[in-house]
Amino acid sequence: MSTLPYCFQTAVYNYIRANKDVLLQAPPGAGKTQAALSPGLDGLWDADKNHIRGRDPQKVLYAVPMRTLAKSFYQQNLFPTKGLSGKPTWTKGWQAIWNPTIQTGEQPDDPLLEGRVIFLTVDQLLASFLTLPYGLPRRLDNINAGALIGSYLIFDEFHLYPTNQMMLTVLALCRMLKGISRFILMSATFSARFLKAIAEILKAETVVDEPGLNLFADVTNIQSQQRTWQAMEGPLTADVVQRRMGQRTLVICNQVERAQVLYEDLRASLPVGVDCTLLHSQFYRADRQAHETYLTRESFEQNSRPQMIVSTQVVEVGLDLSADALLTECAPAASLIQRAGRCARRKNERGNVYVFQPLDADGNVNYLPYGTPKSKTQDKNEPDDSLLDTCQRTWEALNTYQFQRQVIDYRGEQKLIDQAHGAADEAFVDGLEARIEKRIEEITTCLANRDDGYLSQMIRTQSSVPLFIDADPNADDTLTRNPHQRESFGVSRGRLYRYFKTLEESPPAIEAEFWLMGCTGQPIDLETEADNFEPPKYKWCPIQSATDLYKYRWFVAHPQIITYTATGGLRFQVPEAAAPASASPMGKPRSYDYKPYVADTYLQHLTGLYLATYDRDHGSHIRLAHEAAYGLNGLCEQLGFTAAQGERLLRLTLALHDVGKLNQPWQAWAAAWQESYAQSGLPPTVTVADGPLAHTDYDRRDKAQEDLKKSFKHAPRGTHAVESAEASLAIIQDACRGNEQQIAVVLSSIMRHHTPEADQCGAFQLAAGAETAITEVLRQFGFEAEADYWSQMVKRQFKQSGKSVQRSSGDVAARYSGWNAALLHYLFIRVLRLADQRSGEYWHRYGQLTVKEVK
Repeated sequence: MSTLPYCFQTAVYNYIRANKDVLLQAPPGAGKTQAALSPGLDGLWDADKNHIRGRDPQKVLYAVPMRTLAKSFYQQNLFPTKGLSGKPTWTKGWQAIWNPTIQTGEQPDDPLLEGRVIFLTVDQLLASFLTLPYGLPRRLDNINAGALIGSYLIFDEFHLYPTNQMMLTVLALCRMLKGISRFILMSATFSARFLKAIAEILKAETVVDEPGLNLFADVTNIQSQQRTWQAMEGPLTADVVQRRMGQRTLVICNQVERAQVLYEDLRASLPVGVDCTLLHSQFYRADRQAHETYLTRESFEQNSRPQMIVSTQVVEVGLDLSADALLTECAPAASLIQRAGRCARRKNERGNVYVFQPLDADGNVNYLPYGTPKSKTQDKNEPDDSLLDTCQRTWEALNTYQFQRQVIDYRGEQKLIDQAHGAADEAFVDGLEARIEKRIEEITTCLANRDDGYLSQMIRTQSSVPLFIDADPNADDTLTRNPHQRESFGVSRGRLYRYFKTLEESPPAIEAEFWLMGCTGQPIDLETEADNFEPPKYKWCPIQSATDLYKYRWFVAHPQIITYTATGGLRFQVPEAAAPASASPMGKPRSYDYKPYVADTYLQHLTGLYLATYDRDHGSHIRLAHEAAYGLNGLCEQLGFTAAQGERLLRLTLALHDVGKLNQPWQAWAAAWQESYAQSGLPPTVTVADGPLAHTDYDRRDKAQEDLKKSFKHAPRGTHAVESAEASLAIIQDACRGNEQQIAVVLSSIMRHHTPEADQCGAFQLAAGAETAITEVLRQFGFEAEADYWSQMVKRQFKQSGKSVQRSSGDVAARYSGWNAALLHYLFIRVLRLADQRSGEYWHRYGQLTVKEVK
């Protein structure tokens, strides 16, 4: 067991390692992050160093409720190494193979959630589970859901989630994954009523201070720090900031626009020698990284020059900095306490917290973005998702003798929470169990229909969409082929709507052909599987009216109607005539970006896929079977069959997924292309003489190959995914012994290993040599006894998919009671699609080892 400094951390560790789920309430700065991460990282340690497989989740997803500056986690968190006792101890740094990554709208470094330890927003996590992930092409939508299955899920500052949307969906998710994944919900600000109700519903253990317990007595910095709170009259202005600033000052506004204006005012008026920087979510990567240099303790806390940071909610979670003066706009008490946790954070420190009502340009109190009043169409029996009333209760409480100009300690913070949030929490937990069950039904419906409208219903009313900057997106090869290779900003449709209406009311004097353009995210050349010479192509359409904004998934703004600067970030205003915004820069390469095709035979491809799944760790990637083992074990138990049976079904799915490529038209096309490739003077990697092919050579970036593609004439090869399912149907039915649920999982996973919508196929005629290839692959995947028999069962000819396969193309969850069959499908899909992507690299790197040799 790891040595942890505090009693509450040890309690969390013991519960999680005992396979229990936890609700943790602890004050800011107490060490919640380490408490949550330590059992998850020790699970990785036991798997990697002690070779204990399947006992612990092999992926840790640390989710925060907003676009936090996740880089700060690298600077404060820990990993286990061997101590003198031979047991793990905690020291600075990360295990390289754990590949800690960040996935947010502004820093989308891990879009397929491939890291072992991932820091991401709750929005990204939930959208992935709903198979509507942000920032991915539609054809990849079904890969990420499986990343949550069997993982350790950490939900930080849970009380800050929009209640009737994100919070309810997280609770439904935890109910669905109970016993399949592990989870911990953490906050400094649970109310007593809320905490008790959630713990009962989720059957989770609680780690919380209670009267007489003094759980945090050994957390000395919590016991010795003092913050004096004061509710202030008037607006938060540059003049007020200068009068109240300290050596280390943190200023927080509720909206980016107000933070930008205040920052510009401060830059114009602060005395020489004061370092001031602006931090929010609307910066390009390079500029954000420059601003983040101020987020280190060395830069902010140990600098002889006065330091000031002007920011938004992005600093509420995960930022280990300590100011001596905090000036903030009023927000829900839960948020204010989080902000106050960045003031007087260290042992024996003293600090001042000044709270101001947020005023708009007209001098009216404006609590956006903390919800909007209940709409006329919303069910009156549902709790209001708006936090406007909570904000007002917070402000009223701060103006009472109990809190005004008082030192507020942890117990005082809990009293403030109960006064501000108690009524809303009471309304939320009333009838909560029934609403969770309803949300689970909505999730299963979403998995079947995959409509973007569910994002606003189940995550946030104003969910983010990517915004690029470009003067002619349809002429840009990147924006038409792979838009997300460029950096973008995550903005709400509501913000775009308001700005578009502003432009309509006061049209700018520019000669641009459009203000905004949109893209549905659906490629205009839908036959991407049939002809993967080129990546999908997308079309951008001008936004003609504000209502058009709700038709599209991605957006482009013309440089002449948007402002961007390295110091201020993105602003929704027309730039100065001489300084239009630059086009969006290229982002970091992603795992799904275009890569040249390298030819391999059917057997070579399946060998590489086997290596990636079962027998070879490579770089930051562990073998996929080990990553999936914990979730597979839990799902099989709940579905009523053994883990060995589930693993056998997975092997079967992998072994049969590409049988459709053994179609005569597919093989004829591949052979003809490789022959033309060789005749043009290009050296083919393999030819049809080496056996049936799985991939052909092609690099669209090479002019000679591009010219060859244009001159190449041959009948289309057709699709292969649904064909694979139809051709293998008899084998699958025999392997599943007629179990319709298992058959549906295997069939649907094979059918949709290229795109989530696949449900029809073309004609099929088994190619020469295919039977031998199928037999050999089945043997390689562990079906030695059945290989000869099963290869004879392949359907040799058909014109279209039959009724059994067509029926399995529907929603797996809808056909069977519960949702676990659908979860098994998404786990299989993830393993299959990632192994499919990695197979070429694994074959060409480790292909000298046969599967039989590495077993």
